[in-house]
This record gives sequence, C-alpha cells and structure tokens, in this order.
Amino acid sequence: MQLHTKNIRVGSGGIMLPNHSPFKVVENFTLLEALHPGRIDLGIGRASGTDGWTAWALQRSREALAANDFPEQLEHLLSFFSRDFPRTHPLV
Repeated sequence: MQLHTKNIRVGSGGIMLPNHSPFKVVENFTLLEALHPGRIDLGIGRASGTDGWTAWALQRSREALAANDFPEQLEHLLSFFSRDFPRTHPLV
C-alpha cells in the first residue's frame, strides 16, 4: 500500500529575481503548480545574495549588475503569471 501526501507545501525559500529571468521563474513554478496544484510557494527577493564576482557572472554584464530594475522585473513576473501585460509592454 502506497501513501501519498496531500498537504505538504513545495516551493522555494527565496528566488533572487535579479539573478533570474522573470519568464524562467514563471515557467519553472507553473510547471511545479501543474504537478502539485495549490501546494506551491514562491519566495521572491532582490538581494544579490553573493559576492561581487558571482553576482557579475550571474548578470552576464556589468551594466545589468548596476541596474536597479527590480520593480520592472517584479511587474514582468506578475504579468507572466496572470498573462495580463500592460498595453505598452513589448510582449503585447
């Protein structure tokens, strides 16, 4: 007899959004939600969480490292999840 859990939550402790594409975050967590409906938690943060060299390697450019675009990244993330972009968004 196999037992299956029904209540255990699955998710992340915190995804540092400056280190990941909003689209990739949504893609991964949408897949998890499809596998475990109603049991997925997504934590989002903005700190680099690392030393300067590693932060630069994750960003792929010095310009991106200096950018303060967290509000825009968060807006993109929420728009991807809701599939509702502002009319001025390039993906519309």
